[in-house]
Amino acid sequence: MNQNLAARMGRRIRLKREFLRLTREQVAEQLGISARFYSYIELGQKGMSVDTLYKICALLELDADYVLFGERGTRERNPVSYLFEECPADKREYVEEILKNLLLALGRPEEKKERF
Repeated sequence: MNQNLAARMGRRIRLKREFLRLTREQVAEQLGISARFYSYIELGQKGMSVDTLYKICALLELDADYVLFGERGTRERNPVSYLFEECPADKREYVEEILKNLLLALGRPEEKKERF
């Protein structure tokens, strides 16, 4: 496997694992591989089988297209959506308002029109 491609794939996997607040050891255990081998995958030092790629995608809720090409597909949840879903239902209205105000502060014209 091309080292540059392996490094980019590993970085995408690592970012999602860190986002989910999982350790390499936890992921490796759930995948049934050694923590050392999993570490090599994330660092782009080793390639992986299709089976291992499938298991990683299923476990971390990643699209294989994203891991391979950097393009987000329909299966992968957006990090903001994930955080919003984790928010207690009775607090979501507040989170939504905060996000709208943040977009206003960043100067998103379509949000400004909707608000006023």
